[in-house]
Amino acid sequence: MVFSKSIFKQKTMKKLLFNLFLLVSTLSLVSCSGNDDDVSSGNKNELKVVIDGKEEVFNTIVVNKNAQNPFGTNEVVQLTATINSSTAKVITFLLEKGAVGNNTLGVFTYTDNG
Repeated sequence: MVFSKSIFKQKTMKKLLFNLFLLVSTLSLVSCSGNDDDVSSGNKNELKVVIDGKEEVFNTIVVNKNAQNPFGTNEVVQLTATINSSTAKVITFLLEKGAVGNNTLGVFTYTDNG
């Protein structure tokens, strides 16, 4: 009987150590994941353009994936950018879904209400 209790304790201890090892391994992998929201690395949500020789930085960007194409041919994505959510200066791009290269940009408009 003493021998069987000893084996039971060893098996239980091995399972406990193995489960602890799995838990620590999992937590260490999760804790090492990158931070995609790190602004200090240069990843900013802004659009810089030069208009009439002056650089403008549009920092509020809205993407409409289901925009209507004024020409009615292909599906488009509409990107609208403003400065601090103000409607004083608005730039809008229509981009063809799935297109790459020179023919991606369909139409763009810039409105200066200020």
